[in-house]
Amino acid sequence: HRRPSLRSRDVILPAETSAMIRRQVVGVAEHRDRLLAAGQHLKRGVLLHGPPGVGKTHSVRYLRSRFTDTTIVQLTGDSLQLIGEACSVARTLQPAMIVVEDVDLVAEERGMYPGHLAARPGRVDQAVALELPDAPARRALFGLYRGGLVVDESRLGTVIERTDGVTADQLDAALGELLDTRNAVTRVLLGGRQGGSERAG
Repeated sequence: HRRPSLRSRDVILPAETSAMIRRQVVGVAEHRDRLLAAGQHLKRGVLLHGPPGVGKTHSVRYLRSRFTDTTIVQLTGDSLQLIGEACSVARTLQPAMIVVEDVDLVAEERGMYPGHLAARPGRVDQAVALELPDAPARRALFGLYRGGLVVDESRLGTVIERTDGVTADQLDAALGELLDTRNAVTRVLLGGRQGGSERAG
């Protein structure tokens, strides 16, 4: 699959959360040779957990874009029963990273395939909680998803306050709807700059 193209500034997370992910994933990759020379293993397990829409999948997409010289095996849905085979592939094609989406389903899969999954190799070295974005994060997300659109930000503080509890996905969807070409009049009424031949009428 084609790797996504993401920059670190495209991932809006608290500094402490980003640091935990970097330490367990990026840090291990950066110090691979030194760890091996010291007799340390490279297996690290990071569990990203939190409510839907807080950036778990987006964070993984960023990691996939970062490790272009790493084999990435991604499991989701029905493929969870193939975790043993995925680990075998990863060992063969090192350096490698296994991404298991919807990991909460693994317990259900273990019940369905007890002999296969119960003995699977795996570990969790760091559980990282991703929370709903706070006010500074929502402001950063607004800037990220707004892109090049010029808007009146005189009441942005009110918008940020009123979007408490809103996820990045919900904010992205709302801005996407606003930026849709069918909503040119709405953009103008809300203070957006007209582009090209768009007119309010």
